Amino acid sequence: MTERPLALAYSGTLLKPLSSDVNNNTELYNLISDRLTKSSGSVGGSWWKIIDEVETTSGSLDRVFKSIGSQEGYPGVGDASIYFRIKQNNTSIQITTYPDWSPFSSDGTTSFTTNPGGSRASSNAAQAQVLMQYQDEIRWWMVIGPHAWHFAGVSVGTPKAFGVEGIVPAAPAGHEGFARIITTMTGTGAVTLELDRELSGTINEDNSVQPGQKIWVVNQTPSGTALANEIAEITSVTSVGNNKISLSPVSGTYLSSSIVGIEPSSAAAYGTTSQANPTLYFPLRTDAGYSGVSSHNADFEWVPISEAGSNPTYSGFFGMGRAVVNSDQTSYTGIRGFANYWNFVSGGPQVSGDLMHLGDRSYFVFRMIGQSTEIIALGPFERGKISD
Repeated sequence: MTERPLALAYSGTLLKPLSSDVNNNTELYNLISDRLTKSSGSVGGSWWKIIDEVETTSGSLDRVFKSIGSQEGYPGVGDASIYFRIKQNNTSIQITTYPDWSPFSSDGTTSFTTNPGGSRASSNAAQAQVLMQYQDEIRWWMVIGPHAWHFAGVSVGTPKAFGVEGIVPAAPAGHEGFARIITTMTGTGAVTLELDRELSGTINEDNSVQPGQKIWVVNQTPSGTALANEIAEITSVTSVGNNKISLSPVSGTYLSSSIVGIEPSSAAAYGTTSQANPTLYFPLRTDAGYSGVSSHNADFEWVPISEAGSNPTYSGFFGMGRAVVNSDQTSYTGIRGFANYWNFVSGGPQVSGDLMHLGDRSYFVFRMIGQSTEIIALGPFERGKISD
């Protein structure tokens, strides 16, 4: 399983509005947007970019973001396909994830258009909404990485959390490679595709795949064009090398810039106000299908160490484990991958906003309503390095 880049950490307080009649979370919305667009790794600028502004009116702000990836050796180097839309109204923040997005309509203008499947799913499968009224002070924490971000806040004593999780695939090293197709396909069946990077490598090398393994193909819209047709499927690798990959069988025809990899476009939105184990809403099923929106859902699963009890060990240590993302619907079940920065830690005296340290790394602790023995830990980030 690939190591996560360290997240960037932020924390602060939004003060109570001067007027008791104010119920507007524009400041909260802009805070999240600002931190996302300022976040970056050691190279390549911001991890998240605004690619579409659907609405610019205060009180109903509506922006679409895309992750450009970490550009630091992580699968999906430089151009991860994670799209999410964050929409504001006066009482809530609404987040929707999409497998594809284009700001261009069919007539070539820049009017907003939505992914057809994402549009169908937006009221059910890929959308999370959190009521965060800004009538009172909000104490908040945020961690941001190249493939995920999480926001946690406490207002009027009520903890709430929401964010986007671009999962780490449930695939071993040497099988989790990610690449883009260079030229548009012209046929189906057994096909050979030119790629923008080399995916051959040993079973111990990152960003490589192996003959015989399964792999996803997800259609993507070429830059500057109207939204492409929704196509996604899982097929098999027959050979790989020399910046090419042979797949069979393939039923769809995919455009240049489309992606191949294990769950290469699997980003989920979530929001929770009352539980430590929120529902994650995916735009694609575990079988790469778009239909059957109720089967897209998954959740963060507890790891065994988090059930160790409400106290540290007799030696004074806490147990911590990375969350598993599991689809446990009535159909299309199974492990989808692992969280980037959502961890569970054995409970104790922690309160929201506490820091827990592990070597040169730190985590924000966040206690949800009704949870005494399992606590969320957001991170890791550089030890003690927190911006406002």
